Amino acid sequence: MSNKRLNPPHPLWGWFCIILGVILLLVGLGIIQADQPDKDAPMVIISLPGLIFLISVIMILIDNYSRVHFFCAVLICLCFAVVSGWATITASPENIFGGLPFVSDETNGLLARLLFGFGVIISGGLAIYALKEFISDYKINGE
Repeated sequence: MSNKRLNPPHPLWGWFCIILGVILLLVGLGIIQADQPDKDAPMVIISLPGLIFLISVIMILIDNYSRVHFFCAVLICLCFAVVSGWATITASPENIFGGLPFVSDETNGLLARLLFGFGVIISGGLAIYALKEFISDYKINGE
């Protein structure tokens, strides 16, 4: 990989991620009430997207290809894998459905769960890759 420093993104992206992340965390903690009282997801699953947004702010602010950058990538990919895994395994069938026309609801639900399962595999693989980069950077620099 190249160690060339990329231009930093506009600071408004950071503020956007902070605001959205805090709102999702407050909903997940129950401080802000959600519109749907019959929600199927546990509060941890609702909080994880907020955590992803807050970790992304750290990635925006730090140097590319640093150890912290790769560690944040590991955390983000693991959060994606947990949310996708929850949707694949424990989400109720009423809340998991696809939108393919001319296909039965059962088939749409199965296809949606298969796609979420594929997301778990991809996110887990990316987390393993980021962890490998995090560890190898540690060994190369000898910190």
